Parts: sequence; structure tokens; C-alpha cells
Amino acid sequence: NAVIEALACGTPVIGFDTGALRELVGTSAGRIVPFGGDPWRLEPPDIPALAQAAADLLSNWETFHQQARAHAEAHFDLAHMTRRYLDFLQP
Repeated sequence: NAVIEALACGTPVIGFDTGALRELVGTSAGRIVPFGGDPWRLEPPDIPALAQAAADLLSNWETFHQQARAHAEAHFDLAHMTRRYLDFLQP
């Protein structure tokens, strides 16, 4: 929920492309970069790629800020999410 809460506050998200992060953030509400190694083998991540993503985000803060909030409103509306949870839990 931390990613959704950040987006709802208009805070763009950066991170490595692991788990469901790419699906949560989308293409306009932050920057998701390849991990750069095998996380299952504890290989080191691509820190320079993450730093570059942060620099890109900071240099376009106002745009990313607005897109993060808009993305949260469009994809994580409470009523919509509640319906989806209920659909899943009550087949």
C-alpha cells in the first residue's frame, strides 16, 4: 500500500522492476528501472540506473507530481478497489 499512498499524495515512485511495482506505477507516475542483476541470487542492483531515474524525476518534478496523483485517482479509487476485492473474495 505504500506505493499507492505515495501516488495518492502526488509523490512519484522510483524503484527496481521487481514484483508488481511496474503494474502499480505505470508509465507516467514514476520511473521503474531494470534490477540489473539476478535478485534471487543476491546479485547487486544497478544503482546508477536508479540514480538516473531519480534525477529524471527531480528535473521534471511538477509533471511527475501531477501524473502520480492522476494515476492514483484513475487506478486506485477506493470504491473500485473495494469492488475488486469483493469480487475476488466472493466468487
